This record gives sequence, structure tokens and C-alpha cells, in this order.
Amino acid sequence: MFVDTIEPKLDDFELLTTLTGNSGDIYVLVSSDHMRLLLAVCAGVENNKPALSSIKNLLSEKNVTCSINENAIQDLLDSLSESQPCTDYVVIGRGKEPVNGQDSHLLPLFDPDNQKVNEGDALFKQVAAAKGKKGKDIFGELVEAKDGKELKLTIGTNVVMDEEKDCYVAEVDGFAVLSATGTNNHVAVSEDFVVSIEEGGMRASVSFDDTERTGEDLIKFIKSIGINTGLQEDSIKKAVGSEGSNKLLIAEGVPVEEGEEADIKYYFSRKKCWKTIKSTNCQLQGKNVLQMYEPDQVLLKLKLPVQGTDGVNIFGVKLPAKTIKETTIIAGDNVNSEQKQNVIAFYPKMRGAPILTNHKLEVIDEFIVNGDLHPDVGDIDFEGNIIVNGDIQNGPGLRSDKNISVKGVVYKSSLKADGDIEVMSGLSSIEPGQIHCKGNFSTRYLDECHIEVDGDLIVENEIIASHIYCRGALICENGEIHGGNISVLRGVNVGSLGSESQVITHLAVGIDYIYERHLREASPEIKSLNQEELRINQELYEFKIKPEILKLATPQQKQDFKSKLLRLTAIVKKKKEINEPLEIMKEAVDKVANKEIQVNQLIYPGTRIKLGEASYECRLAIKGPVRLVEGRKNQVKFIEN
Repeated sequence: MFVDTIEPKLDDFELLTTLTGNSGDIYVLVSSDHMRLLLAVCAGVENNKPALSSIKNLLSEKNVTCSINENAIQDLLDSLSESQPCTDYVVIGRGKEPVNGQDSHLLPLFDPDNQKVNEGDALFKQVAAAKGKKGKDIFGELVEAKDGKELKLTIGTNVVMDEEKDCYVAEVDGFAVLSATGTNNHVAVSEDFVVSIEEGGMRASVSFDDTERTGEDLIKFIKSIGINTGLQEDSIKKAVGSEGSNKLLIAEGVPVEEGEEADIKYYFSRKKCWKTIKSTNCQLQGKNVLQMYEPDQVLLKLKLPVQGTDGVNIFGVKLPAKTIKETTIIAGDNVNSEQKQNVIAFYPKMRGAPILTNHKLEVIDEFIVNGDLHPDVGDIDFEGNIIVNGDIQNGPGLRSDKNISVKGVVYKSSLKADGDIEVMSGLSSIEPGQIHCKGNFSTRYLDECHIEVDGDLIVENEIIASHIYCRGALICENGEIHGGNISVLRGVNVGSLGSESQVITHLAVGIDYIYERHLREASPEIKSLNQEELRINQELYEFKIKPEILKLATPQQKQDFKSKLLRLTAIVKKKKEINEPLEIMKEAVDKVANKEIQVNQLIYPGTRIKLGEASYECRLAIKGPVRLVEGRKNQVKFIEN
């Protein structure tokens, strides 16, 4: 999919335009000669697809005037699916190629399969070079064409120009031969030798009857018609002067040996090539998950290119082999390479994720985004640390098995880490379920955010209208909390609670939101089981106080009585299955719960506080520093400090 920032097959292309958004991504490439347009697309949010009209408008804005293959575009859009959210590039437009003029050439007037001619027979006429016709590129600009080249003609023995016939004719009876080598052409008539040019100028043979001519005569004639390479002079000298020969090989060129292109086999996933146009690391991966590799795992194998060998025909014209592009992969940081014959294998030196950028393969245990992380990049799922040296806005999600660090702000995005999260500027407009930190979370401010933190939450300035669920301590000792709903397990240290405008601020301390969530989820089932247990006990009440009634019961009544007893046993067992884990969790919560709030400056009216089972609603401002703890009789106790 690359060796540079795009596929090798696309090295001759550059990015013309792009459009990204919720409806999908559009990438258009243009060839360096402006004669071809390529398109790749990617599905957007909820598998939305770009519209054909959007693509046409995008091309129009870039002044593309060539005919666009709308069917190819529609097929590309139709191919998008949940399993294939990105496409490869396809050609959607071509310019009108220039038509180069035809070179001047010889038009044979004799039968090449029967080379025998008589004196005066027409041999050939010369066709003049033609002018080329200009083309147009995809932007409507004229593309110059090449005019045909003039012919260089060498007239050999026994050939003359007949002005009356406007052609060349044979001067004697014999055998005509025409050798065309590009713009160099030779024509001659031999009275004794039938010289045949074969395989497009790669071989020549001769046929002759018994003749008084010598081998030197034949060699001289052969050279006069331009054959100068691969001559079989010894064979010629031995054959001429004998009884004759048929199709004797007299010259043989050296064929071209074509080389082999490099081949790259990737053992790690990367995005489609449309994501590799830019050089940012996060745009070079295939799956959303950046997979980690062990030191003994192969990352990539490069089969080195093999250059071809030029050939030469019997006229001495060089026949160039196809140019094979050199392909290089450099072993960068934390990568080893090993070459066996013409294959180089690359391995990680340490456990990490491979990144290939501009020919260099590196292994990282920290995923670094230099600059802002934009929506078109997509989500990043990485086992190591993730560092974003900019902002994250409108959609991209980060998932790390370790830590996440963001130098800028996070807006309408998702962060989930098994370790710590640090956002140096702040977060705003975070929807529920988008932020979950299993370690400690630190930032400058939170504005309308839903945050779940298993460790401590440290906020430098303020928490505004946010929903915070913290299983550690909340530390905002010089800042403010106003508005929102906050649940903290291990205590709070804050500058001020509430605001002058008396916005309602809910703060519950000493409470584990995970336990409370499990309790809420279990409550409907427990309530239903309790109600069923009560109903069955009421139905069995008479049998319990008057057991003798059971002796008079019918068989069906006895069976019903037995079924209800069994159901009661099942209810007790089910309630135990539900309650025991809750009780274990509650015991663990009680051991670590810190039902205490330290307010360093002020508590504003409108603040509603819950410390364990104790509740308090502030109606008058309370000046700090003051410590709030759970007192007797479910009362909140204030301690000045």
C-alpha cells in the first residue's frame, strides 16, 4: 500500500482534493501529467455514504472539465459496507490523449514473402512524416503532440529512383531486401542471396543456390543493408561456396532480459491507500486497532527488485529493458532487518506497534499524533500510551491499554484508558459513555461533560454542569463546582460549591456509582421476587396455621401446595444469588468510602449534598474553610478548619 506515502502504483499521483464529514470521506488524486483522475471513498457516521452529486461538485470546484465516469463512481459508492468501509482507488476520468504524428516510413510495393523481383519492378515508395494532433488534459488545457520523424534512407546496390513512377525500382533481376530500423532504413537487391529479416530485427537468415560469390561478398552485402551485430561470419564463410543453403542463420541479436519489480508483503494491518496520502502516523494504520507485535514476529518482507539487461538487435539498435523502480524500506527505531538472498525481513526489537512512514518502518510503544486529531483520521485503539500534541474535536475516539495524554482541548470526543488520562487544557460537550478512565484523570476544566473515573479526578479550575462518577477522590481545591450531578467515593477537596446564580449542584460523597448502578439494575427483579414471595406465603397461610386441612385436600390441591413450596425455595435461592454479590461489593465500598468534603472558600445556596445517608441542602451561603462529614441521625456535620 505504499512505499512512499501512497501505493507504489500511485507514485505518479498527487492529492487533488478531499472532503470529509459525517456522510463519509472523498479523496481525489490526479496524475502528474493531469491526464487521469482517481477516486477513493469511505463510509461516514452510521455507514452513511458520500453522494454522487457531492463528488461532482467537488470536481467542478477544481475546474475538472473532462468527462466523468458516473457509473464507476456509483459502483464505488455501492461497494461500501460495514465490512468494507473504504475502497481502493479507481479511475473516474481521463483527458484526451494527444496523437503523435506518424514517422516517415517505407511502403513496400513488392511481396515480402516472395522477395524475387525483376528489373524495373517497383520496390517501395516513401511516405512523408505526419503532424501530431494535440490533446486535452482533465482541466481542458492543451497537451502538445510530437510530430513524426523524418526517414533516413540508405539506398543499397541495384536500386534506383524512378521519377516517373515516383518510387524506387529494381535495377536488375534478383532478390529484394528491406531492413527498417526506426528512422534508419536500408534497401537493396542481390542477384544471388535471399536475405530474410526475422523476429522484428532480432535474426537474419540467407538462402542461396550454388554461386560463384564468396563468403566475403555475402558479408559485405549484409553490412551494406545495416546488419552489423551478431554476425555469424565463420558460418557464412563455410557455407558460401558449397552447394547452397536454405535459411542459414547469418546474424542474431541479444534479447532483452526484463527485470522484476519489488514486492512488499505486510504482516500488519494498514488503512486503505486513500488514508496514506498524508504522513501523520495515525493515517497509516489499517484497522482501528493498532496491533502490538512481539520481537520474534515478522512485520514486513521486502523482495528486492531485479534490474533487467538491455538487448540489441542485428542492426546495432539498443533495446532498453523496462526501468525497474528501486524500492527501499529502512529499518527505523526499534526495528531489526535480516536479508536472505534477495528478501529482507523486518522484525521488532521490542513489543510495540509498527508504523511505516516515507520508506521508514518503526515500532512504537507510544502512539504520537503531532498536532490536532481530526475526525477524518478515525478512532485509535492502541495497547501503549497515546499522546496527542494538539486538540481532539468532533468525533475521534482514543482507546489505550495504558495512558492517554492530550496537550490541547477535547470536544465531543471519546477517551478510554486502562491507565491515567491527562488533558492539559480541558474538556467540553462530552456525551455519556465517552470518557472512562481506570486510573487517575487530570485536566484544567470540565464543561458539560459525562466522566467516569476509577481513580482520582484532579481539576485545576472548574467543573461546570457536568455529570461526574468518580471511585477515587475529587480534587479541585482551588477551583469551583457549579451545576451538574457529581458522585464521589473517596472524598472531595474543592474551592467553592455552587454559584452566585444558585444553579442546583448535586454532590454525593462516599457513594460508589458502580455499586449504585448494580443496585438499581437488580432492584426491579428483587422487588418482583419479594412480591411473588409475599403472595405465595399469603396463599399458603391457612395451610401453615391449620396443617390438618392438607389431609382433606384433593390430589390437585396437594400438588399445587408442593409446587408453591418449591417456588418459594427457588425464590430464596435467586434472591441470594442477586444479593450476595451486592453485599460483597457493599462491604468493599464501605471499607474505602470517605464521606467527607473539604470546602476551602464558599458553599453557595442551591447546593445539595449527600454524605452517605446524610443529606443537606444549602439555603444560605457558608464561608470556608469548612469540612463536611456524616454526623448522627443522618445529619451533615460542619467542622471549621
